Amino acid sequence: MGDEKKPKVGVWPTVKPFVNGGVSGMLATYIIQPIDMIKVRIQLGQGSAAQVTSTMLKNEGVAAFYKFFNWKDLLDLFQPYGVISKLVMLRAKNQALIQMQDVASAVSAIQFYEKVQPNIRYKELI
Repeated sequence: MGDEKKPKVGVWPTVKPFVNGGVSGMLATYIIQPIDMIKVRIQLGQGSAAQVTSTMLKNEGVAAFYKFFNWKDLLDLFQPYGVISKLVMLRAKNQALIQMQDVASAVSAIQFYEKVQPNIRYKELI
């Protein structure tokens, strides 16, 4: 009779699962992102995991492991060539799909970036 548990009252029992989920998602992103950046550079043939890691730290610093770009950065790269009709970003893979309104605009952008290395905020894209 005295062993009965009182029901939890308040906001915290309701909010706790959402807070825990959000925090765990953020931690997972900040732990996995550097590993994914190293994996991508290995796939590009830049060396072994140890070589890529040391090169990134030496040449670009710790921030190289957390290179993020946003949709505004991509608009800045492609809007000069025409109207962008669709833009899809896959942040987990650091990839984006851009669809121009017409073929001529897309061809102009591709021809330009075949000759000039695109960069976002003064950093060259891989």
